[in-house]
This record gives sequence, structure tokens and C-alpha cells, in this order.
Amino acid sequence: MNYEHILTEFNKTVENEHGLCRCGCGMKTEIATMSDSRTGHVKGKPFMWIAGHRAKVGNKIKVDEPAGCWNWATRPYSNGYCYGRDGNGKRMLAHRMVWIRANGPVPQGLELDHVCRNKRCVNPEHLRAVTRSVNVKAACDARRGEMLHVGLR
Repeated sequence: MNYEHILTEFNKTVENEHGLCRCGCGMKTEIATMSDSRTGHVKGKPFMWIAGHRAKVGNKIKVDEPAGCWNWATRPYSNGYCYGRDGNGKRMLAHRMVWIRANGPVPQGLELDHVCRNKRCVNPEHLRAVTRSVNVKAACDARRGEMLHVGLR
């Protein structure tokens, strides 16, 4: 299945209807007091970014060509996962947000497994809906494989 439209959708500039900074910090932006075609500001509309935050994120998804991973561009949290804001401004896991956009809701009782083992990856082709036990086993098998690879265990 071709998911290139997802890349385009997440990387395009859209109107900031909720007034939240596009970097994913969740902070409210100010309202523009004048229009400026150079910057894209529209009088009476929220800014897209808080001053200084645009430099944090160029686009939301950066493609890692060799691995095929679509890495979410914001810095991951301490758990290794990246978060974004859905269309209603609600914070959610970035890979879950992209999955829902590409495939619809995650089936009841299932969770998403990163087949590539890259928690920042949001490529729908690298995600699969599995039970908790399958996800935990896959993660343990991957860690065991890494330990065997470096001579540990």
C-alpha cells in the first residue's frame, strides 16, 4: 500500500485553527496584529509558531531512506516515543496518530508494534496492530537478538 499521501499531509502547512504551536510543545500562539505575506501571518489569526520554535521542526516527518523509517521530527520523550497534536489539539502518540490517519482506529484490544523497533518511526508499513503479549514478546526477542549480536547474555 502506498502511504506517500500521509507524508504530504503531515508535512504541509495548514491553517492553525486551534492556535497551538506547530512544534508540538502544546503552547498557545499569539494572534497576529497585522498580515504579512512574507511570513504568512494573517491579521486576527493565530501564529503557526511561538517565536523560536519553528527552528525546532522543519517538517513533522523526516524520511530515513536506507531504513525506510519515517521519523517524527520532534525530540522524543524520556520513554523514547514522540507525541503530536491531533486535529482537535489533543496530545497523542505520533505513530498512533499517523496509523489512524492511514488505516482508521486501532482495533479494540490491540496496540501498535514497531516492526522496525524504532519508536520514532511513524511509517504505517512499519507498524502492525497486535496483542499486548505479541508486542512484548517482539520487543524481548529484539533485545535478546541485540544482546547476542554484541556478545552479551
